[in-house]
Amino acid sequence: MRDYDEAIAFYVDVLNFDLVADEYQPEQGTCWVVVRPKGDGAAGLVLTRASNDHQAELIGDQAGECVFLFLRTEIFGAITCRTENVVSNLCKIPLHKFTGQ
Repeated sequence: MRDYDEAIAFYVDVLNFDLVADEYQPEQGTCWVVVRPKGDGAAGLVLTRASNDHQAELIGDQAGECVFLFLRTEIFGAITCRTENVVSNLCKIPLHKFTGQ
């Protein structure tokens, strides 16, 4: 990501995630930012800012053009509605496929 505040705003304000941590780490000269979907036991995502040109070139392609993460949610419709006006490329017709538990 390019900017901590921009990423936090997207995950918290648009996707309605909880902000779990936003702490400056002076020994590393960086921040420790963790967000997660609302709900008990939800896995969290660590958000880190690109620290060099090579990392900055990979922003948006961390998974090499493959699926990166799967998010199971009971509120897909609400998330989709919030994102439609912000990032239209994330709004796709929901797939109803079960891949196992």
